[in-house]
Amino acid sequence: MTEKAQIHDAARTALDSGESVQLSTRALGTTEGKTIWTTALGQNFCEMDTRWEPTVDHFDGELFGHRFGELTVTTVTADPHDAIRTPAMIADTDDHDFFISLLTRGRGEIHQDRRVARLSNGAFTLVDGARPWMFRFQEPFQQLIVRIPRSVLAARLPEPLSRHLTAAPVTAVEGAGRFVSAVLQQMSQLDPALSAATGAPLSLSALDMLVTALSGVPVDLSPTARAHVDDLHRAHHLIQGQLHDPTLSLADISATLGMSRRYLSQIFREHGSTPNAWLIRARLERGRRLLLTTDASVAEVSDRVGFKDVAHFSRSFRTHFGVSPSRYRTHALAHERQ
Repeated sequence: MTEKAQIHDAARTALDSGESVQLSTRALGTTEGKTIWTTALGQNFCEMDTRWEPTVDHFDGELFGHRFGELTVTTVTADPHDAIRTPAMIADTDDHDFFISLLTRGRGEIHQDRRVARLSNGAFTLVDGARPWMFRFQEPFQQLIVRIPRSVLAARLPEPLSRHLTAAPVTAVEGAGRFVSAVLQQMSQLDPALSAATGAPLSLSALDMLVTALSGVPVDLSPTARAHVDDLHRAHHLIQGQLHDPTLSLADISATLGMSRRYLSQIFREHGSTPNAWLIRARLERGRRLLLTTDASVAEVSDRVGFKDVAHFSRSFRTHFGVSPSRYRTHALAHERQ
């Protein structure tokens, strides 16, 4: 296999298999380098087109990425170019994850949902792979791309709210954005050989901090809609703290929050769910985390996340994740040893 073929194969397979990926076009000609770069972006993130100014006669680009539990963190260093995701590309695939774009060097623009995030100096923004976008870089740049599975973010941030946060810049100068930007940059420099037991909780903690920073971004919502979102966050927080209680009910949640059951159901329904469905999903997500980060048996995990019997937990887990809890853990451990 030639060196160029090795570069191309690494770009195609590495992040999908959970290993580290390195790609550089520096040893390639301009035309070949652009082609491989476009392919690598599509295979490691999502399908997109790339565009260069007609006068560009040389292009250098490098990718280095690895996975930490739920998140994939990739450093992208490249000469100026644009990347565009079109409606046709979205229709052709169900690969619709979320991404964080964080600029560590140079300046760039992220266009989505009629908003433009102008990023530099560690600022970042949310990008939704399920809707069209454009990345525009008119000078050499370096950015971190953090890939977040859609279901993982949706468990923490209601999707209708996320639509108001795409291409909304989060500054790294002050507040939560400054702290989260530093954490993500430090993650990109960590040893990719971190075990699943270390990487999984690290990624989940980083994700919780990221959602906190995003939730503080001003959004264009009516006072009523904003109040509903705030109340939904209160409900999410309460449920997360009571997942261990198998008797937790809609009546308990509404009474503790001082809301009527009808209103509680309404604010969940406005964001595409119900209190009970969200409770089950939160329990399964917590159970998956425990399978990855503890030695607890499946029965113990089931008990710790509030299922009344392990058979119900196992059936629900298989329905949600497509595999039994024990096989999920076995696959994760085998993957760690590779």
